[in-house]
Amino acid sequence: MLTLLQFVFALLASYAGLYVGVLLGINSPEELKPGKKYFHLCKDVLFLILIFAIIYLLREQWPSLLLLFVTYVFFRVVHKRWTFTLQEFYICIAVIALMVSKDTGAVFLLTSIAFLYGLPAGSLIVEPYTKHKTLLVKRRQLIYKAFNLTADFISVLALITLVFLFGTFK
Repeated sequence: MLTLLQFVFALLASYAGLYVGVLLGINSPEELKPGKKYFHLCKDVLFLILIFAIIYLLREQWPSLLLLFVTYVFFRVVHKRWTFTLQEFYICIAVIALMVSKDTGAVFLLTSIAFLYGLPAGSLIVEPYTKHKTLLVKRRQLIYKAFNLTADFISVLALITLVFLFGTFK
């Protein structure tokens, strides 16, 4: 059983992968263009691994798994797109980690896969900003994007904290 502090740190660690990926992209912009297809491939493979891990971890809770699938299909049909934004991805990771939080190993498995997913995803965030000769031209936009991602994650952490405080967990 995880405490609130352990759970929040696990989610912070998973989200840190995104920032590490952005730093990797900023420090080696010359590698982004030739590696773009490999970053996308790595993201897709890690996403599939994450889906299989979620199915395995929630195999005993099949109504929850069914509810997740129906919710996913509903929002995809309403928004008329079938891909996740990064904010949606990390919100889903937080909710699913909350669902399996009684098993410490399961939470750390999900958050470590999410950390690894953040590495290529963060590098791909930087890629459009490297079209110019220098990254300094688009630095403000990149900083603004990082603040938006951080604000989204803080709102998820606030929601998780409220769930903990209202007695879902000990």
